Amino acid sequence: MRKSVVKLAAVSLFGFAISGCATSETLKVNGNYIIFQEGGSLLSGKYRLSQIKPEALKEAMQLCREQGKQMAIIKEDAIPMSIGVFAQYHLTFKCE
Repeated sequence: MRKSVVKLAAVSLFGFAISGCATSETLKVNGNYIIFQEGGSLLSGKYRLSQIKPEALKEAMQLCREQGKQMAIIKEDAIPMSIGVFAQYHLTFKCE
């Protein structure tokens, strides 16, 4: 019985470790906006930089469009996926 509980716990932890979710957050700082986009694991479906970057850009353009303005990129930072690191894209922009 003890071995089966340990095995179940190990399988559960492994599943949790590989099932990271893609996340997105938008902040407004000093009149500018920052979008933090992070990919998840292979199981999340959005794990490559090529998948999360367009999503962040689309979100930024939509935010500015709702204000009747155009999006202007101030700064971009991109970290591709590697072993133990989810892909990340940080976009700083303003609506003008």
